[in-house]
Amino acid sequence: MVVSRSFAERMAQLAGWTDSPVGKQVLISEHSRSDNDLFTIIGVYDDFVIGNLRTMDQRPSVMFGDAGDHNISSLSGAVVRMRDMSPESVAKVKQVVDRAKATRDPEIYPYSIVLADEYHDERNLRDSIIICGVAALVIALVGLTAYIIDETNRRRREIAIRKVNGASSPSIVKMIIRDVTWLAAPALAIGAFVAYMSATSWLQRFAQSITPSLWLYLAAILLLYLLIMACVIYRSYSAATSNPTLALKSE
Repeated sequence: MVVSRSFAERMAQLAGWTDSPVGKQVLISEHSRSDNDLFTIIGVYDDFVIGNLRTMDQRPSVMFGDAGDHNISSLSGAVVRMRDMSPESVAKVKQVVDRAKATRDPEIYPYSIVLADEYHDERNLRDSIIICGVAALVIALVGLTAYIIDETNRRRREIAIRKVNGASSPSIVKMIIRDVTWLAAPALAIGAFVAYMSATSWLQRFAQSITPSLWLYLAAILLLYLLIMACVIYRSYSAATSNPTLALKSE
C-alpha cells in the first residue's frame, strides 16, 4: 500500500520510526484478515483534500493495491489527470477503462462537475451576496444623486453669493465634495468593518481558508469613494457653473 505523509508522521510518533516508512509492514485492522496479514508500505504521497474544504476529512489516508491483480471491478472511482480535456482525450481514457474487467459500465465525467456540486451552497451564497451588493450600490447611488440635487437646490443662494464674491466653479465643487466626504468616510469605514466581520465569519465554515488582506478592503473603500465623488462632481458641476444672478432673483 501507499500512505499519506500524515500517516507516516503519525506512525513515526506511535511506532518510533526514525527512517523512511517505505518497506515497513503495518496491520490495518479494518482490512487485515488476521494478525499476520500485514501490508507493506511501498510509497508515500502528499496529503490531499478528502471531501471538500467545508467538511474536509483530515484523517491520514492509505491506498491499497495488489501487485498480482489488475482487475478494477471493485474500484468505485478513479481520478485521471489530463493535460487536455478534449473529446479525443476523453475517448482514449474511455477506451482504456473499457478494456479493463469492470463489472458495470464506467461513467466518465469532469471533476469540475463534482467540485461544483460540493460547493453548491457556497456558490449560491456568493451569487446572492453579489446580487444584493450590486442592488444596494445602485440604490445608494440613486439616493446620493437625490441628496446632491436637494443639497444644491437648498444652497443655491449660498453658492450664488460665493460666486459673486469671486469663488470659482472648482472651489464650489470642492466645497460640496468636502461636505459629502464628512458623511461618506464614516459610512465607508463602518461598511468595511461589517464586511470584514462577515467575511471572517463565513471563512470559519471552511477547514482551510485564506486570510483576507487589509489592502483588499482599502481598495474597496477607495473604489467606492471614487465612485461617490464622480457622482457628486457630475451632479454639482451644473450648480457650480450656473448664473448666480438667476439664483438670487428667484430668492
